[in-house]
Amino acid sequence: AKEEELQQRQRALGCERALAIVRAVAGREQHIKMLHAKIASVNRKVTERQEAARQLEYALHASRRQADDLTTHLETIRACLASFDMHCRSQQDRQDLPTIKIGRSLPLDTSLKSATSEHSTTCTAQDLGLRGSLLFEMTSNSLGVSGGTSA
Repeated sequence: AKEEELQQRQRALGCERALAIVRAVAGREQHIKMLHAKIASVNRKVTERQEAARQLEYALHASRRQADDLTTHLETIRACLASFDMHCRSQQDRQDLPTIKIGRSLPLDTSLKSATSEHSTTCTAQDLGLRGSLLFEMTSNSLGVSGGTSA
C-alpha cells in the first residue's frame, strides 16, 4: 500500500511538472507571437519611412533642379542688364545723337524694351531710372510674382 501510495505521489508530481512545463511553453509561445507582431509592426514602419525618404529625396532633387534653373535665369537677367547698362552709358557719351537704334543690338527680352517704337529710342536718364523697374517686372513675370508678393 505504501509503495502504491508512493507511486501515486510520483505520478502526481510528474503530472504537476508536466503541467508546469506545458504552462511555461504556452507562455513562451504567447510571448513569441507578441514578438512576431512587434517585428511585423517595425517592418511596416521601416517600409513607410523608406517611402517617405524616397519622396523627400525626389523633392530635394526637384528643388535643386529648380534652384539651378533660377540661377541660370538670374545669370541671364544680369547679363542682359549689364549689356543694357553698357549700352546706355555709351549712349550718354553721344548725347548729340537724337535717336539711337537699339532694337537689334541688345539681346533683351521684349518685356525689357522701353522704346517709343519697337526698334529705336533715346537713352535718357528716364531710361536709366527704368532699369530697376524693368528688372523687377521681368523677374516678377518669369518667377510668377505679382505686386511684390509671391504668387
